[in-house]
Amino acid sequence: MIIINGIRWDLLLVDPSNTKLQMPNGKQAFGCCDNFTHILYISKGLNKKALKKVLRHEITHAFIYSRNILLTPKEEETVVEIVTDYGNQINRIANRAYKQIKEGKY
Repeated sequence: MIIINGIRWDLLLVDPSNTKLQMPNGKQAFGCCDNFTHILYISKGLNKKALKKVLRHEITHAFIYSRNILLTPKEEETVVEIVTDYGNQINRIANRAYKQIKEGKY
């Protein structure tokens, strides 16, 4: 269970062939964030690196939904991919900048 902005999201590990992971183009995804049931479906059997990436991706969708942010599907995927791929780097840079500010370097 994950709480995001006061909303409970359940996390389910499912078989990779689960219908919840089927995309409109017929391909199987590695994860799905269901905004109606507040369930994150994650494919079983992913390696550590892939699992962490899929979790970041689906949790980012949950943050967007829990804030009622309305984006087109393309905009939403762009934002989610930026956070998924660069979120850790953004956080590290922000922490370094904060430290430098506190040290009087700015």
